[in-house]
Amino acid sequence: MSRFAQRIRLQSYLSSWVVSAPFDASLQYLLIAGGGSGGASSPSGNTMGGGGAGGYISSFPSDTYSGGSTALVSSPTAVFPGLSVSVVVGGGGPTVANPGDGIYYAFGTKGTNSTITIGATTITAYGGERSSTSSTTVGSGGGSGGAGAGTNGGYTPTQGTIGYFGGGGAGTAAASSAYGAPGNGLYSLITGTSVARGGGGGGGTRGNGGANNHLGGTGGGGNGASNGEATSGAANTGGGGGGAAYAIGSGNGGGGGSGICVFNHTLGLATPTIGAGLTGTVTNLDGRTIIQITAGSGDITWA
Repeated sequence: MSRFAQRIRLQSYLSSWVVSAPFDASLQYLLIAGGGSGGASSPSGNTMGGGGAGGYISSFPSDTYSGGSTALVSSPTAVFPGLSVSVVVGGGGPTVANPGDGIYYAFGTKGTNSTITIGATTITAYGGERSSTSSTTVGSGGGSGGAGAGTNGGYTPTQGTIGYFGGGGAGTAAASSAYGAPGNGLYSLITGTSVARGGGGGGGTRGNGGANNHLGGTGGGGNGASNGEATSGAANTGGGGGGAAYAIGSGNGGGGGSGICVFNHTLGLATPTIGAGLTGTVTNLDGRTIIQITAGSGDITWA
């Protein structure tokens, strides 16, 4: 065979390979619900549990397993002109005020669900549970990705369960130690930068478990108080709020962090537009389009 014939044959082979090579048209996403708020305590009250983190669902490949935690994975859809996706970003449970001396304590508030709806399919991340009863200083459950929210029982704050001795459950299936230590969240690269989200709130710890065990979980969890007011979960992480303890003065429980929805797809498939009612940004990075929705409810359309 001549060199010219060999060249033509090689070009034909390469052209066939390029045409048959897979093309990534998928719409990858990360969905996090609002975190639950931690409990408040009066001067004569008890230590209070931290709030659970909002549920964490991801289709982004690197999120499926990281640092001992597992995200609940749901399959992505394809991006094409004419695609419309409805999004609701859940808010965190509000800060809980000191109930006043003689009332002892006040429970936190559950976070709000976040959803993505594509056609007839709705994906729901459930809000993190509020702080539980102060008599046992049990922390609240992390929001569950695909099933119900946190339930009673369990000695480690994992996804959908109650934390033991004050630590709020993480939004992902990450365990923690006892005595006020919350579940840790999960790192994600979906925005192009590694960011931790979905950490449980630290429990109120007045004398329990050491000085550092009331700190919030990695991923936006609020700090529990050793004597006073707890801190809130970080915005757009779904972090649980910290629990208060025996407050002289302000013994407010920390509010839950708001949720977030992030989309990521190959640049050039179609152009997204964020509709009314949603707060967010569209950026292009390294051949990818990244859409971050930080608040609200509404539609995203591609043209």
